[in-house]
Amino acid sequence: MLAGSSVAAAGVVLYTQLGALVNLRLSPAVVDTAVMTSFGATVGGSLAALVASVVWARKALAGRVLAAAIFVGAAGLLVATLGNINVHGPSAILLFVLPFSVVDSALLLCIFVSRQASR
Repeated sequence: MLAGSSVAAAGVVLYTQLGALVNLRLSPAVVDTAVMTSFGATVGGSLAALVASVVWARKALAGRVLAAAIFVGAAGLLVATLGNINVHGPSAILLFVLPFSVVDSALLLCIFVSRQASR
C-alpha cells in the first residue's frame, strides 16, 4: 500500500513540475514523456494502493478497516474541498486521485459491512 501511494505521490509531484520543464525550453518529446509518466505513475500507483488496501482489509481487524475507510474518505473530502482544484493548472492531476479515494473508501466499508453481517 505504501509503495503504491508513494508512486502516485511521485506522479502528482512530477505533474506539478511540468511548468518548470516547459520554462527550461526542453523539447516537446521530453515534456510529453514527463506528462505520460506522470499520468501513468499517478493512476498506476493509485490502483496498486487500492488493490493493496483491499488485500490488507481482508485480513485486518474490523475496527481498523472501519477507521481506514473513514480516514481515506475524509482525506479525499479534504482534498476535494480545500484543494482548490483547477482543471487548467497543476492541481488537475488530483482529479485522478479523488475517484480512487472514493472507491477505496467504499470498498473498505463494503468489506467492513460484510464482516459484520457474517458474524
